[in-house]
Amino acid sequence: MTERHAASENPFSWRKPAPLGWPVASDEMLTIAAPLLAGASITLLGVVIEQRDVFRWADPLLLALVLTVIFMIVAMVWGVSARGHLYSRNDLQDWWGPLDMLPPELNEELVREQQSQFARWLKGIRLAMRCFNLGLVLLAVSGILALVPPDREATPVWRWTAAGAVAATVVGIGVARAWPGGRR
Repeated sequence: MTERHAASENPFSWRKPAPLGWPVASDEMLTIAAPLLAGASITLLGVVIEQRDVFRWADPLLLALVLTVIFMIVAMVWGVSARGHLYSRNDLQDWWGPLDMLPPELNEELVREQQSQFARWLKGIRLAMRCFNLGLVLLAVSGILALVPPDREATPVWRWTAAGAVAATVVGIGVARAWPGGRR
């Protein structure tokens, strides 16, 4: 994300994410998609362990799957941890009551604290999203390794084509999402 969400000239302004839907989108990616992808990767791990001879490169596939699971789990943990630092002015009003009724110095202190917590959220969510995106890239690598036909395959062209399709689609998306400059 860009720094459009940085505090304006006024040091007592509330920080907000840009785009505003980013917290909801990242919550869903890190609490719904990441666990499902990690679970699917664990399932495929079991298949590869049981049927090693079906895969041309079983050991690199196992490594890619294990790394996928690790990155997805780390993304979930960092994402949930970061989410605890994101709150809005309305959240504070739920706890403190109308903020315009508070003494000005307390109101300023609450704004400064929200800005500090927002910065912690931003740092944590960026780390979590990087892990999620790296997990996606590794999942794509796993898919490619799983689809490459064994040496004895009668029609390897179809499996090579499928592996290429996975590479073009999933890796392209993962790489585009992994670097901020690739998002816009």
